[in-house]
Amino acid sequence: QLPYGSDIEWWVSVYDGILTTISDKYNFIIPESIKYKGPIWYVSKLGNDLIADGSQIYPFNEIQKAIVSSNNLDSIFVSGGVYFENLTWQNKAISIIGLSNEVITINGSGRNSVMSFGESQINESYFIPDTNRIENIILTNGSSEISAGGIFIGNGNFILKNCTILNSEEGTGLQ
Repeated sequence: QLPYGSDIEWWVSVYDGILTTISDKYNFIIPESIKYKGPIWYVSKLGNDLIADGSQIYPFNEIQKAIVSSNNLDSIFVSGGVYFENLTWQNKAISIIGLSNEVITINGSGRNSVMSFGESQINESYFIPDTNRIENIILTNGSSEISAGGIFIGNGNFILKNCTILNSEEGTGLQ
């Protein structure tokens, strides 16, 4: 990520094989106001986490980074590839949408539910009165001893469209 709000010093150094010339030093600050803030976030296996900000030009490399950056009612668009992640979020309703012309697989690697959102008990949760949406994604290799290995829905509304849940262990694919 860019160092928004931090002082950056730069200069030019040139060497011609004999002599090195160094320019004056200059400072600048990248303003916070230009930082990408959604509400549409992008994820791609080609994303570079050193410069990623979730924009279409600089997509995240991991879906969870987009989830953390997102706000209630934001959308996350995911490009093709296999993502080895266990996704979690709460206190917001988001859409995670795989690009329809590509194959998107989220592999939980046998650790926890592939997706888990909300709280497990109503008295512990903060209910977001809107709908989480997952679309055009394959979820595989989830495992949980206490809930579904595919998707655990703690408390909230949920739409699942054109998705497949495979190899879910301990419980059902959805709970």
